[in-house]
Amino acid sequence: MSFFSNGVEVPTSVEGGVTGISYTAGSQSVGTNTDYVVYAPNPGSVVGFIQPGTEGQLKTAINGGSINLRNTNDTTAKTAVWLKTAHTTG
Repeated sequence: MSFFSNGVEVPTSVEGGVTGISYTAGSQSVGTNTDYVVYAPNPGSVVGFIQPGTEGQLKTAINGGSINLRNTNDTTAKTAVWLKTAHTTG
């Protein structure tokens, strides 16, 4: 298995390489015209979207960055879903 950091492969068998990966999935009902911000672990990444509707575009962030899963709907709550991936190095 290969691991990557900023697009560069990080070996797992040398000192300083990736020693572990963890995943956290989540979901949250987001009220009308409301922001819902999710932060990426550092080091790591987050990917998410808000459903259903035209806001359903996939959003991503890495290394402490954030994504805003905003519900722009005026009448209906929507569900934000995301997956965080963190890794440790040795």
